[in-house]
Amino acid sequence: MPVDYRQIVEHMEQIVFTIDGDGNISMLSSSWENLLDYTIADSLNQPFGTFVHPEDRPLADAQISGLLRCNRDTCRMELRMIARNHTSRWLDMRARGVNGSDRTVIGTLTDINQQKEIEARLRAVRRSLSTLLNSIPGMVYRCKSDRNWSFEFASDGCLEVTGYEPYHLVNDPNLYFQHIMFPDDRDYAWNHVHKQVMLKRNFQLVYRIIDRSGRVKWIWEQGRGVYSVSGELLALEGFIRVIADDSAKARVVLEGFHDLILDEPLPS
Repeated sequence: MPVDYRQIVEHMEQIVFTIDGDGNISMLSSSWENLLDYTIADSLNQPFGTFVHPEDRPLADAQISGLLRCNRDTCRMELRMIARNHTSRWLDMRARGVNGSDRTVIGTLTDINQQKEIEARLRAVRRSLSTLLNSIPGMVYRCKSDRNWSFEFASDGCLEVTGYEPYHLVNDPNLYFQHIMFPDDRDYAWNHVHKQVMLKRNFQLVYRIIDRSGRVKWIWEQGRGVYSVSGELLALEGFIRVIADDSAKARVVLEGFHDLILDEPLPS
């Protein structure tokens, strides 16, 4: 029994198209009407670029032209097509040049509009979250659970707290947060945090850092472990804020904090 390829094409969700040597549409599957609401009859023999969003048209035309001129064998790009109601719709175009009596192009257009809308919403959420994090008077971070406290992310408040730009703590291979922690407080901080995350508890602690200018600062940190579904510790996330300079009065307050909240001795 012979295979009816036309029937297969007509039942595909993707738009199947061919373009002749002049860059005009020579064949369209029925999904063209379903997705863009143009009739096939009115669309045939029209330049492919006519239906492409003006901002994407130059690149689309260049890709199709390259296939027709044998400059490339295949192409793929995401582009916006203009529907009959003048709205744009994101499609993923994959096309190939075909040799015959005349060079032609055959390809598919896959609807990715919903995916693009989700990506746009996620970008908007990230922008809002970034704005929120960077407006907090302190430093939000994510780091590995290692003795170096290797940072994966730091908000803009990093500069206020440490004197270093976030980029330095995240990307400088010679600078770790451990390096700016007061030497006498490093073991205390590690032991306290490690103990709490092993018990899957949030942690709070107070310790000293030496900022970029050499100034000693008392900081308060609150955070938690981030775990995989299987319970593996993946990272630490938290918030750090400067609470006092190294003064006798500050130490009295901090000792009270440790006695009441942490039930641990303050680093000497």
